[in-house]
Amino acid sequence: MAESALPIGAVAASVAAHWGAEFAHPTLYGGERRDPGGWPGWAEFWAHAFPSGAQRRSGPPQIGLLVTVHLLARPGSDAGWIHDLADEGRRALSQRAIDVVDFEASGHPRIGVLRLGEVDVQDWSRGEAGERGTGLRHLVLTCRGAATGIEGGA
Repeated sequence: MAESALPIGAVAASVAAHWGAEFAHPTLYGGERRDPGGWPGWAEFWAHAFPSGAQRRSGPPQIGLLVTVHLLARPGSDAGWIHDLADEGRRALSQRAIDVVDFEASGHPRIGVLRLGEVDVQDWSRGEAGERGTGLRHLVLTCRGAATGIEGGA
């Protein structure tokens, strides 16, 4: 495969598969419809891959990636639990190199590598979650990365 032919969908699918293997808690993926009613907490995972605009002429073409993970915990759950989820999510994504795999090809060949940066964590909980523990706790993890194709990939 030529370096310029790295499929955008393969980058997003590869980071989602990595998340699923590394994060041991219920996760909803972008567009998925399931009722998290019985879960004390869960993650909502979104991966947006896009052609990277600014590139060096001599370097291989890159696909940019933005990963956004919403971590949600129901009222009554241990206040520190959602921060434990954030730590686990940070370990799963921060500064990682992930194989980009073509899940549509036979044998699922490795076709590139995705390098992720640091994870940023923000608390989007509403006031009542922190003050009285009555609202939904909500942390958001964001991480950027860039993927490049490898020569000889399928």
